[in-house]
Amino acid sequence: MYSHHSHSGDYVAHGVDPLEDIIAEVKRRKFHTWCLTEHMPRLDADLLYPEEITGAMRAEEDLKTLDKKFEAYMVHAKKIKSREDSSDADAGVKILIGFEIEGCDETHLEYANELLSRNSEVLQYMVGSVHHVQNIPIDFDQQSWDRALQASGNNVRQLLFDYFSVQKKMLEVTQPLVVGHFDLIRLYMRGDLRVDLESGQVLAEGGTFVRDIGSLMTQWDDVKELIVENLQYVVSYGGVVEINTAGLRKGLVDPFPHRDVVELAKVVAPTIKYVTSDDAHGISQVGVCYDKLLNYIENVILLKQIAYLEENGKGEVTVRDISMEEVKKSEFWTIK
Repeated sequence: MYSHHSHSGDYVAHGVDPLEDIIAEVKRRKFHTWCLTEHMPRLDADLLYPEEITGAMRAEEDLKTLDKKFEAYMVHAKKIKSREDSSDADAGVKILIGFEIEGCDETHLEYANELLSRNSEVLQYMVGSVHHVQNIPIDFDQQSWDRALQASGNNVRQLLFDYFSVQKKMLEVTQPLVVGHFDLIRLYMRGDLRVDLESGQVLAEGGTFVRDIGSLMTQWDDVKELIVENLQYVVSYGGVVEINTAGLRKGLVDPFPHRDVVELAKVVAPTIKYVTSDDAHGISQVGVCYDKLLNYIENVILLKQIAYLEENGKGEVTVRDISMEEVKKSEFWTIK
């Protein structure tokens, strides 16, 4: 089996286990390919998460800590890859080294490109993600997501438009090989929000509950058009979209992207490819919800094949297709 997006407690504050312990679990579970993708450093103190702040007046030191952790990550990742590459090919796991973009603004996007170029002997690809709208995190907690909604005029339609606009810029500037949790904006979307179906404005009473909107991502034409543009752009440069089980372990009905996005993609970007990811931050999340992932792929979105990243003889990362029938033959499914 495959995961193209992972983290550890060594290099992100919200991770819970050492990277070496996670790799040991990955090998025990018989993963075919495991990709290391710690977060790139953020450049603005306003974007530090609470668990990264060590005290008042220490913002610059905290930002430097992120830099130092990323440098240490690259050294460690290279060591792991070298070790696994030299092991028995039948017993080992294929390791690829990437990093996750902080798609906050154009400064961070340009820095992501710089990191990849400057460290090309280690870093092989980017996971292109958006975690902020108007520099407010949308996947940290409910309070932050609510602030992002307020910053978008207390309007769900506008919040979605703002999120996918940031995603569009991220895609255009960096062209990441893997697009991370495409519709992450859903994570803290409250089903009990009442909205005006035409404008998207949140209402105190009346309107329609968000949970009763059949396809939230295609409800408003301007949002839908942005999603279509983004999906088609990913295809145009050869990127892939991850099916990320973090959505399932966090209580959503589907992984990211949800079925409405995938069904739209079948129409507007029929050649788009999908890879799998668990977005693990600790041992207990390695391969998490992959049984539900298998059902989602086969019985909900009805895919006959997925893709995975592979290193060719020149050290370049390429995209390879595999049928779901072959995926199901993996020893991974027999190990708990």
